Amino acid sequence: MGCASSTAVQVQPRYPSQTVNTVRTTTHPPVAVTVTQPNVIHMRQPVVNVPRTTIITQQYPPPIAATNLAVANKPQNKDINIEEVVKKFQLLNSVILDLEKKNLVTRVEEKIKQRAATDAESIALKATLAQLEEKTKKELQDVANLQQMANSSSISNFFSSQLQFDQKFSQEEEEYIQAKTEQENCYKKLIALQEESSRISAEIDNLKRERNDLLNLYEQVDNVLDQVFGGVYGSTLEDELETKTDQIQEKLRRIEMAMRAWKNSEAMTKAATGQLEFACKRWWDVQRIPKTGSYQMLRIQAITETRNYLIAAVRNLAHTQRNISPVKAPYCDPKELNTLNQAINFIFIDGMTRDRHSHAYQVYRTTHARSNMLAKWIETVIANKITTDLAETRVAFAQCRQSLRSERLRLMKEKVLETTGQTLDIDETKSMDSGIDMETESAASVEVAEVEKVEDAQNLNEKIEKAKAENEEEGEEMKEDEEKPSLDELAPPPSKNELFGDLDTLMSEYEGQQKALQHEQEMTKARQEANFKEKLRRRRSKKMRLEAQGIQIEPDNGPAEAAQS
Repeated sequence: MGCASSTAVQVQPRYPSQTVNTVRTTTHPPVAVTVTQPNVIHMRQPVVNVPRTTIITQQYPPPIAATNLAVANKPQNKDINIEEVVKKFQLLNSVILDLEKKNLVTRVEEKIKQRAATDAESIALKATLAQLEEKTKKELQDVANLQQMANSSSISNFFSSQLQFDQKFSQEEEEYIQAKTEQENCYKKLIALQEESSRISAEIDNLKRERNDLLNLYEQVDNVLDQVFGGVYGSTLEDELETKTDQIQEKLRRIEMAMRAWKNSEAMTKAATGQLEFACKRWWDVQRIPKTGSYQMLRIQAITETRNYLIAAVRNLAHTQRNISPVKAPYCDPKELNTLNQAINFIFIDGMTRDRHSHAYQVYRTTHARSNMLAKWIETVIANKITTDLAETRVAFAQCRQSLRSERLRLMKEKVLETTGQTLDIDETKSMDSGIDMETESAASVEVAEVEKVEDAQNLNEKIEKAKAENEEEGEEMKEDEEKPSLDELAPPPSKNELFGDLDTLMSEYEGQQKALQHEQEMTKARQEANFKEKLRRRRSKKMRLEAQGIQIEPDNGPAEAAQS
């Protein structure tokens, strides 16, 4: 008996991430081939933030007879019931289609980005709030110093007259009110962002649970395909269809994310428009409320309610800008929102006099008109740009994926016929691809910024109407300007590259990656062939040397004769 030796041979796998180790044990010269396959998880669908296995776009013929033997003798194909496995494949696809209608992968990615942007904004607001708190303390101290001076006899040392002192005191009071209002507004925004981040985190957890169920089903489908086809593609057509499906799916993912972002922006902009409209109306009411002492608290409550509606509108418009980025909004841009924020910071001061009240109203009304234009512009972009591309891409993806499933079912039928001699009857309509469920898509929650309620303001509307009725002699209501911006002259829509990114470049990069991976696989295959041929050459050389020395090499007559020897 000669000494046993072991040689590891690499077999071309179905997936690049899979390694099939073929161990050949040689005992002069019988060759026994066994296959051991590690447990490898395959992701057949693109998943956000999960390393994705790229599929080789070409099937290679086995380079040597030993490779064919290794693949053909995989133990999985000996013990499985092909017919049952095919039925399981069909059932898994039906469940997958139901989950895919929820668009889970895209929604998880969208929510993760939204939470990251919210957290970044919260960090910035925390720093701003700290600065505003210091500013408020300083302004309060300035007011306190003047009050202390008024109670002393040192006014004449700093002011020429009581009138000059009163003017300075009023100025310091206004600066303190403005600083305090700005601080409170910043604090309210920060709290709202923190609550939004917590809500988004909860949504991500729920979506991830469903997404993980989907990924588990993908893994089960890949295991079924491995069992049926032994780790290689059933046909070249299956390989090509899978690659094409991956490409269209990536394009579809981009467009779906754009659609969801723009639909959310549309809802937020419409909410902001309604909030600005109410703020303008309530701001009219403020001027009609008597300024006598008994109505002072009512005026403060009305101004506070106006401010809360304006803050909510600003948040919704800011979220809209973030959602449609990198496209720049032609209306209510950051500069306009900054102007509105400044007006909000002065709102309690603006409510004291008619002139300032009228000026502030013009700012609010102009922003309301621009917000209405923005809502109409977003609606037009969705209808004329995104919807068409999304519908076409969904149809292409559904057709391509259905073709892939049909090809796999055809191959499985052939496998059943080859294995059992029976014809498998499969109803392919059970796995027909209906695409994204539009009802589920439209029913997806869109969280708009809500208005904070005014404390201790029960029956506020009734109180304001009563106060206005008692103040008819104070003057007429403020008239709304007759000229309104026309919706017929909207800004031009963004380009496809601005909406979806450069899809042509994306597809080119994808194809380039596929070609690079294919080249790498060819090089690996060539090295494996060369190594195996070299091992065969060495074995032949050893056999020739042994024969030259007069040592007979017994033929391979199986384990029984080997044992007898």
